[in-house]
Order: sequence, then structure tokens, then C-alpha cells
Amino acid sequence: MDARLALGASSSLLRDIRALVLDQPLRDRPWEQLMRALYLTGDPAGALVTYQKARASFSEALGIEPSRRLQQLQGSILQRDDSAIARLALA
Repeated sequence: MDARLALGASSSLLRDIRALVLDQPLRDRPWEQLMRALYLTGDPAGALVTYQKARASFSEALGIEPSRRLQQLQGSILQRDDSAIARLALA
């Protein structure tokens, strides 16, 4: 998914990532990919809602907060910091 996302986000990619999130709701990476894809397609609000859904999922199932990386992505989206979002994608 990361390679496809690097080539550009599209509606079919969003659909595939959403399916991955549904299949693996307790993994950070699919949530992160979905947040980045939504942001890159011009939907920062959707990306932030996705973060809240991930946070609720982790909290309810595991009693934990999202990873630091996911929290950093949320902060970068709130600040609309494209360079930080790109750096996180490469890390």
C-alpha cells in the first residue's frame, strides 16, 4: 500500500486501504495509510476523523493510545505540514 500511495492516492486505493483497516483494525500502519491517503486527496477532515476512529479502536480493544507515529501524523495534519507528512511516510 505504501508504494501505491507514493504513486498517488486514488478512490480505488482508498477503498483498498479501508478494507485493510476493517480486516486489521488493531494495526497502526493501515490507519496511518488511510489518514495519509485522505489527506493527499484533499480530505484533511476525513483524515482527522480517521485518527479518532483509530484511537477509539485501540482504546476499546487494548486500553492504549495510538502509536507516537500516528499521533505525530495527526499533529502534522492539524498543522497542514506537508513536509512532516512526507517525512513520516519515508520513516
